[in-house]
Amino acid sequence: MAEVLKLFASKGAKFVPIKVEGDGHCLVHSISRSIGCTEHLYSALRQALTNELINNETFYKQATENMYHHDGDGNYQDQIDWAKPTSRAVQWLGPLHIFGLANVLKRPIILLDHETNPVPDKNA
Repeated sequence: MAEVLKLFASKGAKFVPIKVEGDGHCLVHSISRSIGCTEHLYSALRQALTNELINNETFYKQATENMYHHDGDGNYQDQIDWAKPTSRAVQWLGPLHIFGLANVLKRPIILLDHETNPVPDKNA
């Protein structure tokens, strides 16, 4: 991760790594910590995301080329249900939720983890 952060810094983008528990709320916990130094905003972020997906369904279906417009597991209604705030074990959030949260926050969301490696392999 240090190499990745150095690469971004060399391009003028400075990131500070944070660690949160992978409890199904990890995305909103990390965003909450990044914007408010606490994880307590995660429920409000989930509610704002839920509202965003409900109120802008046509936009998201068009923007994702109807990727979630199907019957069965993972359809658009499931995506809304998975976004809802809950204290129980939850479905992990995915690409549509990241897209929605970026629009709620009006800023890009960049996710890096220990598996991320944007540094090209010079031998490839």
